[in-house]
Amino acid sequence: MTTDKVFILLLVIMLPLTGCLDITDNAESQDATTEENQSVVNNPPVIYFASAAFLDWYDYSTNTLVENVIVVSAGMAVDFDGEIMEFGIDTNQDGVIDLPLNETGGETVIQAAYNPDNMTDWMNPMPYDYGALPQDIERCYQWLSLIAIDDGGAMSVEPFMAWFEYDNNEAMACELDSING
Repeated sequence: MTTDKVFILLLVIMLPLTGCLDITDNAESQDATTEENQSVVNNPPVIYFASAAFLDWYDYSTNTLVENVIVVSAGMAVDFDGEIMEFGIDTNQDGVIDLPLNETGGETVIQAAYNPDNMTDWMNPMPYDYGALPQDIERCYQWLSLIAIDDGGAMSVEPFMAWFEYDNNEAMACELDSING
């Protein structure tokens, strides 16, 4: 075999290998870019709660009965990749917290969202109509939501129902009192 033929054979073998090396370098740089982008992702906070209800609540810290408050049992919000900036209750389903809560939960097993000055403007219950006659309706409901917002702006929403009394004797309308008031 002449030297020219050996040289051409080596070129034929080496040229494809150099292309493979370039592809390997690109793959490594693509992996680094993917890892950088993953660190920028902001996961939404997680909301935990056992129950949430509109009711009368006995506040043991002050030894008083507080009427018509929203009580969240075992409620808290956790952000696994940052901090919770806001946690509370949205009363009119507009995505804005109307009644703030303590976001950490911690040792607080029950949290009450006090109704400032017994305001009722947030209350808009609807009769719980399950096909019954108006005189057979016993209660009303309203959708509320627990909302948590983290330091990256991500938001989580957990809806729940608040139950109200229904006056089926005279007014035939929803009252603004809790169902067990």
